[in-house]
Amino acid sequence: MALALLLDGCLTMEQTLRIQEDGSMLASYVYTYQEANEPFIKTMLATASAAAKMHDTPVDFLDEAGIAKFCADKGIELRQYRKSAKNGKCTVQIITLVRRNSQEKLFALGGFVQEKRGLRLLLPEVSWPEDARDKLEKLCPDFALSLTIVTPDKIVETNGKIMRSDTAMWIFTPKEGLFAPPQELFVKW
Repeated sequence: MALALLLDGCLTMEQTLRIQEDGSMLASYVYTYQEANEPFIKTMLATASAAAKMHDTPVDFLDEAGIAKFCADKGIELRQYRKSAKNGKCTVQIITLVRRNSQEKLFALGGFVQEKRGLRLLLPEVSWPEDARDKLEKLCPDFALSLTIVTPDKIVETNGKIMRSDTAMWIFTPKEGLFAPPQELFVKW
């Protein structure tokens, strides 16, 4: 699955989740942002985690120790964490393996439930404080969240947009469901 969070120069996040034949999931997260924006990004991540009532989720996805602890606590294998900076731009890459019997959590997503030849994602309600929401919309007008899931076989049913026979996508913006009540996304193959 690919999850892209675009903050108009604030942050670009691409999250790819590939569901394997055995039910395990390989997730890759790539964050790219201007180094000068890191304090703002950390503040907004903390606000988002609190707003989604995800108290056991690490607030700082840009911190290797926080990701390592989260993965260890959840039974997720952290395969790689790499952070680099060049010309004022930072890139963080995280690769994880979620085995079939792992706890049903992925950071930045909420909960998921695996079914035979299917996956449901339960996105939490995000009750942003009004001032934080207004600030986010003002500072990052192109803020959007997209989620892409790549399945091991042809998709037979989904409430997302089919991009390829094995790939579904959802896009959320502040005006189109980003601040909506809990939502369930599903894909079956």
